[in-house]
Amino acid sequence: LFKSAFRSKGNIAIHILGLKIYQQLNGNIESAHSIPKDYFYKYGLIICILRSITFLFSVFYFHKLTKILFTGFIPFLVTVLYITFPSVILYIGGFQDYYENIAMPILVIYSYFLIRIFHYEKITLIQCISLSFLALISCLLKPHTIPIFIIWIFISFIVEFLILIRKLLLRKLDIRLPIITLIIIIAGHIPIFIVNYHYFGQLFLTTQPGINFYQGHNKFARGSWFPNIWRVHEKDLKPMFDNEPNLKYYDEMQEMNFYRENAVQWIKKNPMDELKLIARKSVLYFYPDNFENKSINIITLILYAAFIISIIKFHLRFYRYSILQLYSFLILTMPIFCCYLFCLYFFIDDRWRYFGEPFMIIIACFLFIKTKNLGFVNSNEHINKTNDIIINR
Repeated sequence: LFKSAFRSKGNIAIHILGLKIYQQLNGNIESAHSIPKDYFYKYGLIICILRSITFLFSVFYFHKLTKILFTGFIPFLVTVLYITFPSVILYIGGFQDYYENIAMPILVIYSYFLIRIFHYEKITLIQCISLSFLALISCLLKPHTIPIFIIWIFISFIVEFLILIRKLLLRKLDIRLPIITLIIIIAGHIPIFIVNYHYFGQLFLTTQPGINFYQGHNKFARGSWFPNIWRVHEKDLKPMFDNEPNLKYYDEMQEMNFYRENAVQWIKKNPMDELKLIARKSVLYFYPDNFENKSINIITLILYAAFIISIIKFHLRFYRYSILQLYSFLILTMPIFCCYLFCLYFFIDDRWRYFGEPFMIIIACFLFIKTKNLGFVNSNEHINKTNDIIINR
């Protein structure tokens, strides 16, 4: 199983562990084709239990996060919106056993503690280590979250550097959390690097790299997931396969490279079509569908519209925000930005966009409420607590 270049090693390791435990309890399984359905039922049930637990914790920390940013009744309302958001309770969340339902709540929990750092609230060493292992679990389950954590860590280091150089704040930040997280994420991936290099001669392999990249970059790409492209355009794609008669003898790594190279060649030959595809993906990223039947959901539509307007307002009024608010804005927008880049690189996938939606909720409220003075925590309230030098002009 570890010889696969298609699936992430974290997912494979979880199944291997699950199968070994199942065999200990129920007897040997002779081959992959003889795995009983009972295993998958129990596996799915365990994933649902774990995602329910992590989601409940994320609700608790989401509310605490909103209490840092807002005052009055606003934190409660924003938290209710998070709990009842369509993708959370209906389309991607609910009783689905997607790994996203564990990875997304971990992002919410981790973001709360990152923002706490900037408010000089104490984070113990045990908390730092526990959160770092949660980050590692998220990265192993969904490698798509790795860039989010890396960028968060990078931002923390840059902000600390600016504080030291420009003395924006009167005290240094406690950046043990990002440092420990970086160490644990790297250490946790060392076995994966070893396996990748042993079987494929490369340290880094992206999940489903070539075929998904080709799905997002070809003559027939539509910007969103197109699983039927091989059947619908079978005759059109036949020349591509005919030019590589040995494809059926390739291993997974060679096959992934075949698709990637064809996608890269198409981009080089059709730069204008690629730009049009990027524009189409950008529009589709904010298309408020409901994941199941692609119909518009009014709640999602309102949120996405509010988020876009809020981002525009921020860029027009960014000089009015304190260093605290700017840092919070960066931390909260990075998951959205990373999800957007993933969709541009591959194609629009609601399950990838799912990682950014809780942060869209906060950013939309964060900026609208501040503009209207409807409960946003005033910067001056933080001066005594954090010794922040406000940069409002």
